[in-house]
Amino acid sequence: MKLADVSSQTPLSTEDFAGLRERIEAALRQSLELPDGCPEPLHEAMRYSLLAPGKRFRPLLALLAAEACAGSIEAALPAACAVEMVHTYSLIHDDLPAMDDDDLRRGRPTLAEAAGAESPQIEPIGHWGNDEESRTFIGTVAAVPAGRGEHDEL
Repeated sequence: MKLADVSSQTPLSTEDFAGLRERIEAALRQSLELPDGCPEPLHEAMRYSLLAPGKRFRPLLALLAAEACAGSIEAALPAACAVEMVHTYSLIHDDLPAMDDDDLRRGRPTLAEAAGAESPQIEPIGHWGNDEESRTFIGTVAAVPAGRGEHDEL
């Protein structure tokens, strides 16, 4: 489906959105096909959180924005998945005991509840920024004014 094929008078149908969500879900599942060497508990935590039921509103917007700018859905799928991954990370972080300490997310136990907040998958997330190394990194990044880095040409 291309938005250009749809008259400005005709809204996208529920089936159009359902089809796009199915493509997003398939791309998210494919993004979790990792090479050998990823620890299984980490891989399971990634699948548990990223593939949790949801509306996929953010990646859907990314796909529609690409189409509106004459791009293709297929070319925009990796970026749409990245948007959903960042959003999912923000939910995991928000649900940690040191933050909102929620027990449920999207109708099921949060990753911190399911895996245990002190599990190897969760523990580093909760401590980001609480040790000298990450504080130094954060301070270094914050000290670089926008547009003044060594890669300005990018």
